[in-house]
Amino acid sequence: MNNFLPCRIDDLPEDVYHAMPCASSHALMNCYYKSPKHALIKKEPTESMKFGSYFHALILTPDICAETWSILPENANKASNKNREILIEWLIDQTDAPFIEYELPNNPTPSKKLDAKINALMNIFESQGRIIINQDDFYRAQRMRNSLMSKGIGEQIFAKGSPEVTVLAIDAETETLCKIRIDWLYSEDFIIDLKTTISLSASIDFEEEAGLPGANKIIGSWERDAAKYHYHIQREFYRYVWSLYSGKELPNFMHVIVETQEPYDCAFRVIDDASTIRSGQDKFRAALDIWSKCEKSGHWPGVDWDWNTGSYEIKSISLPKWA
Repeated sequence: MNNFLPCRIDDLPEDVYHAMPCASSHALMNCYYKSPKHALIKKEPTESMKFGSYFHALILTPDICAETWSILPENANKASNKNREILIEWLIDQTDAPFIEYELPNNPTPSKKLDAKINALMNIFESQGRIIINQDDFYRAQRMRNSLMSKGIGEQIFAKGSPEVTVLAIDAETETLCKIRIDWLYSEDFIIDLKTTISLSASIDFEEEAGLPGANKIIGSWERDAAKYHYHIQREFYRYVWSLYSGKELPNFMHVIVETQEPYDCAFRVIDDASTIRSGQDKFRAALDIWSKCEKSGHWPGVDWDWNTGSYEIKSISLPKWA
């Protein structure tokens, strides 16, 4: 495989990308901040994550989005038998499967019979690669898209470029196979990362809220998100892996952020603070070192593992000042 690396893959299905046993930015962040054991966990997507996936598809791959995501009609649910019948009719229309076989439970009630048919139809629906989006989330995503495209820079960014670009490359220092999936490659030296947030409004630093001295700093809600989810590490890892592929200098990198609540405003952010950039680079490099040790040893330890002693540590703790 090394003969084909580094490489760029366009149109790689998302599930294939996630199944690749490579070091990703998300796995490396879990490896660094939690443990290697946590880095291997594949979590089921939450409703919030599913909505984020729909919004990404709507912006990045609208044609595929229309083919993959189906809008659930109002009252198509299990709230009543009448609503169950509405759901069944919709699923039949979506799957083109009017005649299906399904098992019934013992002594089924009318609702149990309908549920059995719904479950069978849902299995067919999902096997066809289809995903449900409810009407409220559909219209919310449309408003978010309209807001993003109403700003000239948003329309300009997504007028040209390539969506969901996968890059595979080997880190020379650790011989680790790395992967990234770029939301939007605006140009060969400009990466766009699409994010959502509850609010872009500014707020008081949490230390001041807790009554601690020395804060008095206004920061944006998304800046908190960036710190909480370690977006600076993702940024630097993406830039690094892309440079391994391109053979050029580190590319530019911009976060495009859209609010998930009214007024669905959007913003464009670039991390240019030297210390933040250096921190991101140092941390993904440290995480790669840990990942490499785990791959070579076959040992993926949990929290408090000490590689020097080859054993788990017992650590003492103290409560924060505000507790």
